[in-house]
Amino acid sequence: MQRIISLVLISIFVWCNSSFCLEDKVVAIVNNEVVTKAELDMYVNLLKAQMSEEEWNDYGISEKKALESLIEDRLVVQEARNRKIEIPQRQIDSRISRLKSRFRSKYEFSKFLLQQGLSLLELEERIREQMLSDRLITLEVRNRVIISPAEVTEFYQENIGDFYLPERIRVESIFVRDQDLANEIHAKLETGADFIVLQEQYSKSSSLGLVNRGQLRKDLEEVIFNLEVGRFSKPVEISRGYYIFLPIEKLLPSERELVEVQDQIYNILLDKKFNEKLEGWIDQIKSKSYIVFKDE
Repeated sequence: MQRIISLVLISIFVWCNSSFCLEDKVVAIVNNEVVTKAELDMYVNLLKAQMSEEEWNDYGISEKKALESLIEDRLVVQEARNRKIEIPQRQIDSRISRLKSRFRSKYEFSKFLLQQGLSLLELEERIREQMLSDRLITLEVRNRVIISPAEVTEFYQENIGDFYLPERIRVESIFVRDQDLANEIHAKLETGADFIVLQEQYSKSSSLGLVNRGQLRKDLEEVIFNLEVGRFSKPVEISRGYYIFLPIEKLLPSERELVEVQDQIYNILLDKKFNEKLEGWIDQIKSKSYIVFKDE
């Protein structure tokens, strides 16, 4: 499982202000700084807010793992400061302006800061730390990840079974909410009325278009994929109304060519290499750092 890396996602609102930290329980010491229980609790809550309960359980994230991740975030910021990396004030101001634009008023923005336990100056400092982390990771990790065309080709050949297109069908459809109207439209189709004309006249929803097998509810899929091209269905009831389907093209399962998936493969390999290099780089920083976990 990938280590929990959230350097530019959530750490911006985690570090508590100094006066509060002095009164809070210390859970770890990272070089010359402390990590408090309040920071850890907020970090855990923010992680959970980004995941469903199933994702949280699948990743197997515990409070201990969250603390390890929070410490890694802290180490990266410290390393950036040791390297004398600087962020221009105009970039910080721009980031704050974009954040403010998400709120309808200055009052709502001020209320948000209050809920996070931050002053505007503290927010500015957290943003500076976030950008320091991202800048250092870009210099030391992201810019050093290289994916060659040969690697892309090799991945494609070794995983070609993952790059098949399933059976597909292109479908025109008419959707109405009333059963009597659905039956009336079906009767008109039976007498030779043009499907597209009736669709434009009555349908309350756009056509389904190209559908992959496995994409729809099983009962709808059975109806659609069992129809012959050019043969419309009877009205099919769903929770919101009634559909009439007309398949216009069926496509058999097919192998996708390398040129179709090379960008997808490149991104898969890029993510994999980036996470591996990031993990190794952070381990190097940790090996030369003073880290102490405080007992409960």
